[in-house]
Amino acid sequence: MTRLSRPIFWIKAARKHFDAFPEEAQLTCFRALTVAAEGGMAAIAKPMRGLGAGVFEIAEGDLDVKKEKLEVVRGSGNVFRDFGHANADSEQLKAILAAEIIKRMDRDGLTVRKAQALTGIDAGDFSRIRKVDLSRFTIERLMMIVNRLGSRIDVSVKFRRSPASGVHLSAIR
Repeated sequence: MTRLSRPIFWIKAARKHFDAFPEEAQLTCFRALTVAAEGGMAAIAKPMRGLGAGVFEIAEGDLDVKKEKLEVVRGSGNVFRDFGHANADSEQLKAILAAEIIKRMDRDGLTVRKAQALTGIDAGDFSRIRKVDLSRFTIERLMMIVNRLGSRIDVSVKFRRSPASGVHLSAIR
């Protein structure tokens, strides 16, 4: 399990519509929200007006939030797991690494071209990271980019039995 980000809240009524999105679109939204929860700003997310700090929208909706009574659901800190994604932990880790890359670029005032000159990584890769299009990236590649930007990564690993798995760790040798 990766470390948890700040919990993400979502409007319960929107879940049904969101579940109809193609899987890659859902992953892109999860990644953008995780980047926001980690303090970064994905290029496809923007602050939502009228709902206070820390509320982001990915796409405009038809819902007028001022007229509707909305049920809000608090997430666990891993939006991928909250929505039942099979690779929740690895997707969360990829999004956390992308958030660190985006924050580092913003802190240092790096454009994609400046980041390319500094690291030797293609500017198109930095553009994809900003758009949270992480499908082409492995965890190892994202870690390498973080390192080339001058940051170091400390990893702590904990193993826990998944409540749904029924697999006992003592049986695995």
